[in-house]
Amino acid sequence: MSRRLRIAKKLLSDRGVILISIDDNELANLKLLCDQLFGERNFVAKFDWRKKTGANDAKDIAVITESIICYCKDKRLCLDQKIWKKDIASRNDKRFKLEDEFVADRGRYYLDTLDRGGLSYSDSLNYGIEAPDGGIIFPHGRSSYINDGWIWKWSKSKIKWGLDNGFLVFVKSSKSKGSKYTIKYKVYELVDNEGKKREQIGRAFSNLILEPINQMGNLENSDLFDGIVPFNNPKPLGLLKYLLSTIKFKTILDFFAGSGTTLHAVMQLNAEDGGKRQCILCTNNENGICENVTYERNKRVIEGYTKPNGEYVEGLHDNNLRYYRTDFVGRRRTPQNMRRLMLLSSDMLCIKENLYTEHDMFGEMPTLENGFRYFADGKKQMLIVYNEEAIYGLINAIEVMDVENPIIVYVFSPGNDAWNVEFESVSEKVRLTALPAAIYNAYKRVLPKPKNTLLNPDKEAKEERVAENLFDFEEEGGEE
Repeated sequence: MSRRLRIAKKLLSDRGVILISIDDNELANLKLLCDQLFGERNFVAKFDWRKKTGANDAKDIAVITESIICYCKDKRLCLDQKIWKKDIASRNDKRFKLEDEFVADRGRYYLDTLDRGGLSYSDSLNYGIEAPDGGIIFPHGRSSYINDGWIWKWSKSKIKWGLDNGFLVFVKSSKSKGSKYTIKYKVYELVDNEGKKREQIGRAFSNLILEPINQMGNLENSDLFDGIVPFNNPKPLGLLKYLLSTIKFKTILDFFAGSGTTLHAVMQLNAEDGGKRQCILCTNNENGICENVTYERNKRVIEGYTKPNGEYVEGLHDNNLRYYRTDFVGRRRTPQNMRRLMLLSSDMLCIKENLYTEHDMFGEMPTLENGFRYFADGKKQMLIVYNEEAIYGLINAIEVMDVENPIIVYVFSPGNDAWNVEFESVSEKVRLTALPAAIYNAYKRVLPKPKNTLLNPDKEAKEERVAENLFDFEEEGGEE
């Protein structure tokens, strides 16, 4: 677990969040490990999930919960950038029932009192406001200045701003002694009390999760797989949706994918709120789980499926699903390994650029026949050049093209040079990156240093130094 979490930390963005599900047996050890790796200051919360309603076979105490601990890469940055969402479902929409001339831009509103007591007193907030009838209103309905602990929530300058911009309103009140009026402020649906767009209204999400229970995961998989449960005790869809709903995120990585509930939850959330979240699942293929369960489940979610009771579930069609197998390439930078890594990198580049539509021709040039591949979707273009002999033909083709956005060009090079000199005549039309140098540099940041297990250390170490000198990638080349 320590090794995997160290790698996970390197993969996290600066405002990244990690969620780890664990039972009571290893909770204490995992918490200590995460405190060490991520820092105690970056601990966010421990979610307590009620995974079942009871346990009749318990001999002492029925344990019906499971823990999910949450850490940030940098908690302060996460708070500054406000990545935590509000529970909109907790919002009382019935309160927003009043409308004014600003309804199109601000939404509906409700009124709240502008004075408050029992909090930190400030004499600068204890002043009089002139009402429409000429009377003077003080906090707590007073007609004059008294320090009774009550103050206005807003300063004098903000009161003027609020009156000028329709955020304040005088309403009749029998409790106000200095006037027939009191003053209240409007809480709008769409903008806050600074006039800025309000993203969400609602309470913070709770760390207590009462539903769904674990059995729902089996029922959901049974519906997807014709009454069969191909994976024991998968996490229920509702649990993942709840956890993911607490965070604003663009990409999620689940490297213990299981039956693929995380991806299912991401697609469901996108369908519900129009989001563009992306999800990457990783798992081994032990007993065919990846091919037969993880991939197949989400394929059916996208295409649609029929439950055992005959009910048809419409697919989440606005999604793309890609399935890739990983393999090993020797890490020594020999010409053979470099060529192979270049060939095998195409799928990773498609993921990186989010570009998957492949074409057989680039201009008048056929693709694989000349040692390159071409991807385009109408907005973006990408060339992956495996054979240097194709470069000059590609340059000639690019010269006569009208290019709105630079063509992304990944080109094989034994070093860091991305053939910049050769592409100079079309430099404004391309974005060059040398491969596999950029890939080696990316791996260098996450892979541990190789261990030497040499049978003949003197001879093999000399050969290794020669190879490293020939293919030295310490300097980054092109863009990653």
